[in-house]
Amino acid sequence: LGVEGVSDEQVERQKCVVAALRVLVNLTNHNEIGCSLLAQANGFQTAVDLLSTCNSVSGNVALDHDRFDVLTLALGVCINGVELSAGNREMLGSCRVKGHDSVWHLLVNLFRSRTGLQ
Repeated sequence: LGVEGVSDEQVERQKCVVAALRVLVNLTNHNEIGCSLLAQANGFQTAVDLLSTCNSVSGNVALDHDRFDVLTLALGVCINGVELSAGNREMLGSCRVKGHDSVWHLLVNLFRSRTGLQ
């Protein structure tokens, strides 16, 4: 598939993640049932884990573009999931993030890294 330094399997895996996140964004958009099902399936922790892995930049333009897609879509899933439910907001807030004090700390770091406010 032509991404230098990245195996075809990794590229395909990344495409699957992006496709799944696109579906989840659509299923959770202004949909209380979709958001409830996301929460029941531990989807917030998965989205937070994806956000955490997208926190670094590799220097490979194609790979970084894919990471940005994952970052944007995972944020969309989190936003959609908490928009209509206080319980989901609590669940998102209780997600564990390796290397960060909280999910909120991770989100602030992501924002700061993308805006140059490090």
